[in-house]
Parts: sequence; C-alpha cells; structure tokens
Amino acid sequence: MPTISGTWEEFLAENPTRSELHGILRKRNEYSKFAARALLERNPTNGDLRYIICHVDPLQTEAWNMLLEKGPDNDDLRYIICHVYPLREEAGKKLLEREPTNEDLQYIISWVEPLREEAWNILLEKGPSNEYLLYIIRQVEPLREEAWKKLLEREPTNEDLRHIFCDIKPLREEVGKKLLEREPTNEGWQFIIEYNEDLRFIIECVEPLREEAGKKLLEKGPSNHDLEAIIRYVKPLRAEAWKKLLEQGPDKWGLQYIIKHAESLRAEAWGKLLEQCPDKWDLRYIIEHVEPLREEAGKKRLEQGPSNDDLLYIIEHVKPLREEAGKKLLERELSNKDLQHIICDIEPLREEAGKKLLEQKPSNKDLWSMIKYVPSLRAEGWNKLLEQGPDNDDLLYIIRNVEPLRLEAGQKLLEQNPDNDNLTSIIKYVEPLREVAQEMLDKIERRESLLEEILNA
Repeated sequence: MPTISGTWEEFLAENPTRSELHGILRKRNEYSKFAARALLERNPTNGDLRYIICHVDPLQTEAWNMLLEKGPDNDDLRYIICHVYPLREEAGKKLLEREPTNEDLQYIISWVEPLREEAWNILLEKGPSNEYLLYIIRQVEPLREEAWKKLLEREPTNEDLRHIFCDIKPLREEVGKKLLEREPTNEGWQFIIEYNEDLRFIIECVEPLREEAGKKLLEKGPSNHDLEAIIRYVKPLRAEAWKKLLEQGPDKWGLQYIIKHAESLRAEAWGKLLEQCPDKWDLRYIIEHVEPLREEAGKKRLEQGPSNDDLLYIIEHVKPLREEAGKKLLERELSNKDLQHIICDIEPLREEAGKKLLEQKPSNKDLWSMIKYVPSLRAEGWNKLLEQGPDNDDLLYIIRNVEPLRLEAGQKLLEQNPDNDNLTSIIKYVEPLREVAQEMLDKIERRESLLEEILNA
C-alpha cells in the first residue's frame, strides 16, 4: 500500500503548478505541509508565502520571516491582518510604519484591536471620506458613536443616512429625525414609515417618528403605495390616507394589502375589491391571509367555475366548504392524487372517492389513505395491495396507521428481510410478534457490531 510520502514523491515528479500546490494548501490535510515545503524550495513569491502563512500552521513562522526578508507590500500585510490572527498585530505595526493609506487604516481599525485607537487617530488626521466613516459605523462598534458624530459634522447625504438606517438599529430613530429635517423625497418618507428587515417591524424601530413622517408624506402628493404604508402603520392618519387612496383609485393589490393589514377598513376594502371582479389569485390571497373573509372568498371562487386545482385549494384552506368543493370534484375526471385528498380531508365523501380510486389502477401508495380512512373498503384495498406486492414501506405504513391489519402486515414484513427500523416498528406496534422481532434485531445488531470491530481493528 503506498505511503503518504511515496504518493507525494510520485505527484511531485509530475511538476505540479503553483496553482495546484495552492489548492493543496487550502485543503489543510496531510499533504499540505509537503506542498508548502515544495513552494518554499521554489523561490516563493509573496503570494506563495501568504498562502503558506494562512493555511499551514507548522510552517507559518518560517514563511512569515521569509516574507519579511523579501519585503511585504501593503496588500500582503492587509491579507495577514484579515486572515492570520497570531500575526495581526505585527503586520499592523508594519503598516503603520509606512504612511498607511485610509484603506490600510480601515483594516487595522477593523481587525487589530491593540492598534485601533492609534489607527483611528491617524485616519482622523488624514480626513476620512464618508465611505470610510460609514464602514466604521457599521463594522466597529467601539468607535460607532465617535464616527457618527464625525459624519454629522460632514453633512451626510440622504443616501449615507439610509445606509445607517438599514444597518444600525440603535441609530435608527436619530437617523430618522435627521431625514425628517432634510425634506427628503416621497420615497424617503415612505422609507421611514415602512422600512423594516422583513417589511414587518418598523413599528418597533421608529414608532415615535411614524405620525410626523406620515403627515409630511400626505402633503407631498403621495402615491398609492405611500398611502397604503400610512394606512397600515399610522393609525391616526388612516382615515385621511384611505380617503385619498379612494380618490386616486386603489388597484386590487393595494386593496388586498389593506384587507390584510387594516382591520378597521377591511369590510369597505373587501367591497371595493369585489367591485373589481377579483380573479382566482386575488381570492386565494384573501383565503390564505384573512381568516374572517376566508369562507366568503371561497364561496366567491366556487361561483366562478373553479378548476380542479382551485377546488383542492378550497378543500385544503376553507374547512366549511370542503364537502361542497369535494362534491364538485367527484363530478369530474380526477387523478389518483386528487382522490387521495378527498379521502384524507372529507369524511362524508371518503367511500365514494375510495370506490373511484379502486377503479383507476391505484399504485400501492395510492391505496394507503383508503386502507387507513375508509373502513368499508379496507379489506378490498388490503387485498389489492397484497396482490400488487407490498414493499417494506407499504407494510410499515399499515403497521403504524391501521391497527386492525397490524398483525398480518407485521407477519408479512418479517418475511421480507426487514431492516432495523422495520423491526423496531414491529416491536413497538405488534405485540404478538414482539419477541421474534427482537431476536432478529439482536442478530442484526450483533453482526453490525462484529463488522465494525473488524473494520476498526
């Protein structure tokens, strides 16, 4: 059997490229040290040495000393600062000795805590751009307040402020006030009112500013989308915004939004939506998101010539209309999957659906729900399953879900080379077969234990 060193010598004879050796370094496996040594013997470039320093700990010091002898450039030092914790401070000091650029100082401030204050003071003397201050505010919490003050001295743009608003929760209210003082565009007002990480939590984040921002937005010729945001989030202005929205003509999507989020306007907005002849997608949205209108929206869809898919959707989501939707389905050509939905969800129609299923060449899995839910057809379904040849999954389903057939299914499963999971289920559910199943399970586990012992010797 070839050794690791033998395999490496054979590979080295093929003259591997630098790129291939770098790839081996990144793997950090038993061959990485060989690859690092090969690079060190090849008059390594700074890039080679960086890779070795980062990925091969046993040779880190040797490679670092070679890099220092060759003379690292600023890119090399920034790379070390970012990726090699033990050498960060030393690399940072080297950068500070070199008339560091703002980018160099940004790296030191971010990654080298012992040198952070020194680098920050140098950055302030050099005059950081807003971009660097924004980075500090976002990424370096100990300097956030000071960097924020410096940014305010610079008269930050609205875009600068919005970046902070998005990323820094503790500053949101203060940034929001600053934006309100600035007379931002409509989009800006809406941003304050409606912005949140998932279009949901602005109420918690900027609640004190909501009404003030809403009033300003109403003065600026708001769009429908602006008004919808006010209606949702600013209750004191809801009536005024709704009146404006009605004057401008809300579309179906806006009405859906209001129906979902503004309970006090729900009935009126629902009436407006009905005037616009909602299609199946409009009604599905209401069914899914607005429980008090679910049944009414379902009835509306039943009046519109629903497809099989629509009827199945109603069965799934509108419990009071299940039987009506199921009856409409049974008048049509249905797939076995459609019939399974009826069997599982609509008790009064189970037998009729089960009979249809038996006429449609059901697969073994199609028969599962009928055997479980339709006692009057259980024996016929079980015999059909036995004729078609049940596999272990079929029998396991019967054992777990159909108590009257457990013993017979368990006996059949014991004849079909059951695995550990099969035997465990028989032990749990089929008391008369528990002892024999346990004996079989013990034999399997003993065999597996012996095999593992041999393989690990």
